[in-house]
Amino acid sequence: MNFNKNFKLNFLRAIALVLIGFTIVFIEQYFVNSAVAYQPQFLQANLKPKNNNLGCSERSAFHSALPWLKTDGKWIKDEADNPVTLRGMSFCGFNNDWGEKVLPDFRHKISRVTNGVNGWYPNLLRLPIKDYHLNNFSLAEVYQALQAGVDECVTQKVYCIIDWHAVDGEEGADWQSPEMDDKTRDFWNYMAPRFKNYSNVIFELYNEPGYPKAVTEENWLTWRNKAQKWVDLIREQAPENIILIGSPLWSQITQFAPKHPFRGTNLAYVNHTYPGMEESWPQDVGMEYDWEEVFGKAADRVPMFITEFGWQGTGEWEMGQGTTSDFGQPMKDFLNNRPNINWAIWTYDHYCSPRLADANEKVREGEQEMGGFVRDWLREEWVKSTNPVKSTCNNSN
Repeated sequence: MNFNKNFKLNFLRAIALVLIGFTIVFIEQYFVNSAVAYQPQFLQANLKPKNNNLGCSERSAFHSALPWLKTDGKWIKDEADNPVTLRGMSFCGFNNDWGEKVLPDFRHKISRVTNGVNGWYPNLLRLPIKDYHLNNFSLAEVYQALQAGVDECVTQKVYCIIDWHAVDGEEGADWQSPEMDDKTRDFWNYMAPRFKNYSNVIFELYNEPGYPKAVTEENWLTWRNKAQKWVDLIREQAPENIILIGSPLWSQITQFAPKHPFRGTNLAYVNHTYPGMEESWPQDVGMEYDWEEVFGKAADRVPMFITEFGWQGTGEWEMGQGTTSDFGQPMKDFLNNRPNINWAIWTYDHYCSPRLADANEKVREGEQEMGGFVRDWLREEWVKSTNPVKSTCNNSN
């Protein structure tokens, strides 16, 4: 009887010890998991196991956000005051043929041209929203398309320009009209506060103001007086994001920016240039169309973005017809000598011209095309010290 009694007591003690052990393990695991769940995001990333087999999109989730950028003299700089050069490409703004009522699928496009996918290495992408879109979609719908693109840029670790892509003379657009003033205000009132916390987002105020075709200080000052109100509207709602500012004559009279700058912080200026621009350049201005005069000297004093340039041997558009030898290589030489000039080439999509790729996303190559030349150029830019978004992703698929 005593033996049986002792056996039962020992058996019960053993069961109790096992249960206590399980309880302790459970409690410890609960608090560990809770601690991880409530850690700041950057600490959670450090607690996650390393996995070198992740794809670029998955791996980017382990990375912190891109640094905020600022203007400093003629340079764009990061938060540590390192000079930055942003160079990449623009999309067309259409996801299909002209006239079809479909918003651009930025997210899909971005995933196909970043971090070495298909050989592309931009650190800047331009996302255009056209007047056409606001005529056919609500601001909420346009925002959803932009948000998908911007979020994909966050995933891929590239900067992006939200481009209010109004083109004067297209669909009746005119920067001086009350209608375009309302549309511009509506666009930025909606978008600026919704993207103000994205450190990788840059705002392009108004793509191409057109008339009058006058290369004069008076024309610039008239534009500044009007557009300053739009700049202020954005800045009130998005205090940190860089704002890009074009000019009349379809963003070609940038040379007046240093003498008559806009009011505000983190402002940069825009120029667009294509083969054939000299033919549209007013002949009574006392100067030839020349990169040095039109934007080069200005870029020595103020931050500069060339948000559109490009070429191809033949095309449906009278501007932009040129070759790699007579336009592409000289432009590369000019821009490489000024690493403070940032650029986005027009355009990746085959719906617009000039274009980098065909309808099947095959890069267009050869003397008459710019795709292969620009792809190799961006690869060269990627390894430079002024690239703020170097990635460990080296995909080539």
